[in-house]
Amino acid sequence: MARQRGYLSTRTVWIFCEGTTERLYFEKHRVAERLSRLRIEVQRSRRTDVEGIIHYAVNYRKSNSRDFQKDDLVFCVFDCDQSTEEQLQRCEKLAKDNGIIPIYSNPSFEYWLLCHFGYHPDYYSQTALMQKLREHLPGYEKVDPNTYDHIKERQHQAIANAEKILRAHRGAGTHILSTKCNPVTLVHQLMETIQELPKG
Repeated sequence: MARQRGYLSTRTVWIFCEGTTERLYFEKHRVAERLSRLRIEVQRSRRTDVEGIIHYAVNYRKSNSRDFQKDDLVFCVFDCDQSTEEQLQRCEKLAKDNGIIPIYSNPSFEYWLLCHFGYHPDYYSQTALMQKLREHLPGYEKVDPNTYDHIKERQHQAIANAEKILRAHRGAGTHILSTKCNPVTLVHQLMETIQELPKG
């Protein structure tokens, strides 16, 4: 993503996400960094599977085509904890066919938050992940509007840890967008792209 430095000055980065946790985090970051070219949309549909968020982004872009430039970047942020291997395969193809960049976390977005506190390569169920995160963020809840403020100074550490676990999976030959790739998060790739956006 860093290779695009100097080219993002006129494009907008669109983030489509499933729920409140991700929206709160990215909205806080958008305001803190004064990113006028960062747009965040929360899925408003009854579909809760991983394909649903991709379909939502595709349909939103079609319905609001005047708001999009040709070189805008569209990211979909979603979790894996309730997905099957077949669903993830269809999701990956759907995203590729529509020029959408999937930002995937297994088991959930909370693993990205945990990366702010160190390198954690062990397998996590969603329950175990929440327990581990609360060791660092006591009382953490998905709808806590202050989570970003508590961890924002650790973002560089989170990016490094997320990249490290990703390299480990790739080195082992694990397909990234799969149920077998646990734990993992690609949120750092999105954050690196956001860092290239102009401020103001």
